[in-house]
Amino acid sequence: MFTKTTRFAVAAVAVTLFAQPFGVSADTRSLSEIDICMQALKDTKDARAANPVIGAKATVDFDKLVAEAEAKCQAGQSVDAQKMLVEARGMVASE
Repeated sequence: MFTKTTRFAVAAVAVTLFAQPFGVSADTRSLSEIDICMQALKDTKDARAANPVIGAKATVDFDKLVAEAEAKCQAGQSVDAQKMLVEARGMVASE
């Protein structure tokens, strides 16, 4: 139980740290932000697959968050998407 929480915390910190690259041109930064956002989206979906039982209401909320985050990732709004994905991963984190 503790290891899953630890892994989640490490992933959340890593996404936060790497979401803002330093010393990169604006064009490269935009591409890497989108890549990071899409990877965070994939990680969130993987976390959901690892914890399939979260309840009916939580499942609906999780699916809405992921769908909205995916749209924001594709629109280049990675900061908002990252916040949504952190919330979604928190819903499926097992203690």
